[in-house]
Amino acid sequence: MKHASYSLIHIAVIAAVAATVAPAHAKFVLEGQNIDLTETTYNKDIIGGQYIKADKPYDDETYYYGPNRKPLYDKLKNFETTTIYLRKGQTVKEEVIGGTYLHGGASGLEGERQFHIGQTNIVLDGGSVGQNIFGGNKFNTNNQAIFNASINEVTIDLRNGAKVTGAVYAGSSMKSQLNKNVSRINDHIKAVTLNVTDSEVGGVVAGTFMQSVAVGKGANVHGLIDVSKVTISGSTVDKLTYEGMNGTDVVPEYSMNVSGSVYGGGLVLNGNNGESFINKVGQSDIRILDGSTIKGHVVAGGLIFLGKDAQKEGSSSATEVGDVKLTVADSHLEGDVILGSQVVHQFAGDPKQYSTTLGSTELALHNAKIDGVIRGQDLIVDGSSTAGNDVLTY
Repeated sequence: MKHASYSLIHIAVIAAVAATVAPAHAKFVLEGQNIDLTETTYNKDIIGGQYIKADKPYDDETYYYGPNRKPLYDKLKNFETTTIYLRKGQTVKEEVIGGTYLHGGASGLEGERQFHIGQTNIVLDGGSVGQNIFGGNKFNTNNQAIFNASINEVTIDLRNGAKVTGAVYAGSSMKSQLNKNVSRINDHIKAVTLNVTDSEVGGVVAGTFMQSVAVGKGANVHGLIDVSKVTISGSTVDKLTYEGMNGTDVVPEYSMNVSGSVYGGGLVLNGNNGESFINKVGQSDIRILDGSTIKGHVVAGGLIFLGKDAQKEGSSSATEVGDVKLTVADSHLEGDVILGSQVVHQFAGDPKQYSTTLGSTELALHNAKIDGVIRGQDLIVDGSSTAGNDVLTY
């Protein structure tokens, strides 16, 4: 399976822009409470929703899939609102997660589990984060159950010199653990608003992050964001690296710089066979304004990263983005503009077992400096060469 489709590409050069916290399992878990974060430094993740993980160390099966874990998954909570607010001078050394974090599994856990959050809010008013920000939920699961998660609205606001060493993801983080069981995860976010103003970040992704982290078969991971609106103003966005995509959990076969900085879709990192990933963004509106500098590529679609085993029958990786509007005004792009998606693989020959879909794409430029080129197709990279590089003039 190899497929890329586009319904319309439209390029216009225009003259104006349209346009009490207690540690739980070594985490800071707010469980929907609007609690004032007053410490200068937080050494672990901050989680706006719920956190489920075993207490025991990684020395027996109970850590990921022991039967004593089963009752935990019957206590999933719904929240009307979660809020994480960091001020200037405050530092989170690891990740910030707007929603709920599920880590691990339970043997014998079957059937469907669901939870809902009305709105997640993350504000960095001059604060800093050492790893990634996820506006939605985070899954690192190994279960035979089906998880259905939903969020009405995600709001992320970085301003006043905020700094994120990792990347900022509008959506959720979805990792499949397949040592023994099957992961089936459905995550749906209706609307996202992500603003980066006068700040520095290590990548901006309008969609969701997906990754396989263990060899196995049968995972089905689906992520959907209906509408994602991203505005980058007076800010610097660095190139996304694997460390930025996955914190400190670096797997050697994935350690390649993808050279992209801003993505209108989501990311799929698939290194294993027998896994199915579908990453969708219905509408994506990306605005880069007011003296911003983008160090790497700006990609209208998503990113698919394929390991060797992801080429086998039964494996599939898909990114889908509907209508995309990309506006660049009074800003500097040091890489290319890709009016498609990006596919990165680590083997010789053409990649397969993947698909990229992109709907109508509108590019508006005003006083934009672009060091690279504008490409009208997917950018396919094997580490040393590229293909599908339809360079357009403007």
